[in-house]
Amino acid sequence: MKRSVVERLTGRLRRVARALYAGSEAETADEIVRLTIEAALTADDTAGRSDIRICLFQHMIDKARAAHKAAATEPVPAEPTEDADMTIALTALRFEERAAYLLVALEEFGYADAAAVMRVPYDVLATRVAQARIRLDEFFDEAGRRAASGSARGTPPGHLRIVK
Repeated sequence: MKRSVVERLTGRLRRVARALYAGSEAETADEIVRLTIEAALTADDTAGRSDIRICLFQHMIDKARAAHKAAATEPVPAEPTEDADMTIALTALRFEERAAYLLVALEEFGYADAAAVMRVPYDVLATRVAQARIRLDEFFDEAGRRAASGSARGTPPGHLRIVK
């Protein structure tokens, strides 16, 4: 039974891992998912859990956090541009903010469950999600301002411009 649940959740794990590693190579995210699945299938702590989903995401976040700390560097956030999208915007967030935001917004975990996945108190998780939302809003506001100022100078929308 555990194997079928893990197989059913693999796509969701991959989706969050790829969003967590936005701006990085997809192989890194896939490796984290592979390690998570291996750990979940061999670990005893997933056997009696009422919500194996929390346990799987805990494994994944723990492994991603360890890999992030081993890398010891934050990726350089992308600058907002007029064609900014969510993948680019996610790189503007710190790892812990990004993970908390993705659990709540993408996977639709409740705050209490997301806090359990992240192994942090409820109020810490709520703060991280709020900070992520503020930073994302600022990112898209800046992208909108840049797009508006570009079109105000006569630059057509998109990446092409008129050259004389």
